[in-house]
Amino acid sequence: MNAGINMVILDTPSPDREPFPIHHILLGNDVLIVENATNFSALEGIETFTIHATPAKFEASGAPVRVFATME
Repeated sequence: MNAGINMVILDTPSPDREPFPIHHILLGNDVLIVENATNFSALEGIETFTIHATPAKFEASGAPVRVFATME
């Protein structure tokens, strides 16, 4: 059960440390993790928006993404 949450975006390097229990909980519930995000203060005061995260195509457990918001 993920309460309708699809993605967690952090302005920090990681939500946890080895052995990464938070990673396992989130990813095990199909919740993506975006780390080291910046400039989300630009969304302050905007009530409705959609976050998009477009990953680079790599065969890896993680990849750089371009994250942006669109207003509804």
